[in-house]
Amino acid sequence: MVNSMTTGIFIGRFQPFHNGHLAIIKQALSEVDKLIIVIGSQQEARTENNPLTADERELLIRETLKSLKMERFKIVKLADIPDDNKYAEYVRENTGDFSVVYCGENQLVKKLFQEAGYKVVSSERLNGWMATEIRKKIRNDENYDELVPEIVKELMKKMNLDKIINKT
Repeated sequence: MVNSMTTGIFIGRFQPFHNGHLAIIKQALSEVDKLIIVIGSQQEARTENNPLTADERELLIRETLKSLKMERFKIVKLADIPDDNKYAEYVRENTGDFSVVYCGENQLVKKLFQEAGYKVVSSERLNGWMATEIRKKIRNDENYDELVPEIVKELMKKMNLDKIINKT
């Protein structure tokens, strides 16, 4: 019997998780049977571009999806590797098989996985949803409510993640 279940992956840093990420996950789960969410740059934390730890990012994603009763996903955390040519295989070795890659606007991820023979679905940035912009708003003490799911905003305050981002 042939297994016809489709598995997709979605790779991101999720610094922090925002509505654009959520839109891609919703799209992916409407197209695949199972989605592997890959938290990249696992080793990075408390820096300007990567202020949150991998565990903090995982919690934001997991709690958001749980609050929306979304299932059929698993989360894998991966460190960066120095060789782009080995990246697609490195991801597959650490996630298991998949047939489609969701990548937002990340041109490098798109290129690497297309060259490795995978179907790649890229999405344009929607409504200015961009983690860099969210971090900037937090650092400038500006409102970012419309850019993140409600539960992310709540958790960011409860866990003082906005203060952590402000300090980095």
